[in-house]
Amino acid sequence: MKRFLKIGLAVGMLSSTLLAQESIKIGFVGTLSGANAAWGTSNVRSMETSAEIYNNQGGVEIGGKKYKVEIVPFDDAYDPKIAVAGMEKMAQEGIKYVVG
Repeated sequence: MKRFLKIGLAVGMLSSTLLAQESIKIGFVGTLSGANAAWGTSNVRSMETSAEIYNNQGGVEIGGKKYKVEIVPFDDAYDPKIAVAGMEKMAQEGIKYVVG
């Protein structure tokens, strides 16, 4: 019984550590709707797939610390003014890395 309790505690501590893992957000500002949506949608799907691969391996290591990768998409509807608004939103949310 003590053995199962120790294993349960170890698993609980490990899962709480993984849940508490910090994330690094990567933004995407591009066309996700309208006539040019195929271009932007394929880019976002590729980014999300790459993020999933890294996250399944425990995240990305930066400076000896592991981070979960999170993709944050923004649809600019192929309009430069909306794209600027998207970049401003990314900055307000503290996203330091943006593809677009």
